[in-house]
Amino acid sequence: MLIIDKFAYTNKLKSINPRLKIGLSLTFIALALINKNMYFFIGIICGGFYATVFLAGIPLKNYMKMILIPFAFLLTSMIAILVSFSSDSDVFLYSIDLKFFYGGVTLIGLKNALLLFLRSMSSLVSLYFLTLTTPMDQQIYTMQKLRIPSLFLEIYSLIYRFIFILLEESLEIYRAQELRFGYINMKNSYLSLSILIKTLFVRVMRRYKDMQIVLDMKLFDGEFHIGKGAGGQENA
Repeated sequence: MLIIDKFAYTNKLKSINPRLKIGLSLTFIALALINKNMYFFIGIICGGFYATVFLAGIPLKNYMKMILIPFAFLLTSMIAILVSFSSDSDVFLYSIDLKFFYGGVTLIGLKNALLLFLRSMSSLVSLYFLTLTTPMDQQIYTMQKLRIPSLFLEIYSLIYRFIFILLEESLEIYRAQELRFGYINMKNSYLSLSILIKTLFVRVMRRYKDMQIVLDMKLFDGEFHIGKGAGGQENA
């Protein structure tokens, strides 16, 4: 069991009605996408952080590690929005002369970058609250109650499953390479990374074939009968 699943099944809010948790998370994500009030974003971030770490009991160290992974991608997007180029230095709050033009930060770019950051973080915190407090079977059960098409539920379950297969396999390969000093310098790191990608593809395809064999042995008829009533706690 990976750490996300472990927290989802052992957190202090696991017995709360999953409809309530899913509804709150999706509502705040939707509001974050359509809203432009930065104070509202800060409120969502603080509220989601408090609910996940203090109410649900998710360890702060693990939570921050999970936040930092998408934060790295968000940072590159912010830099692309924040930095602008122009032949007129007066439009910048801070600029650098690049001989033929100026590069720097404008007021509009700063506002857009801050808006992107807060909107993304508020959506991310809301999504993490749902993922870390609501087990997968409760999510499926709730979507079944809402009459979500079974095809969507099957795709959702398979994507969820294969994401964790990908993570499990990549972590196993990475740890084996690290024990053999595969990332001791830049040259070895590039070589180890290429081997990791190649090996990961082979192992994931092998796991996929194993799943096909298991389905054939169970006389799979083209439809996954997933979680009818599984984990559906209705207690508030």
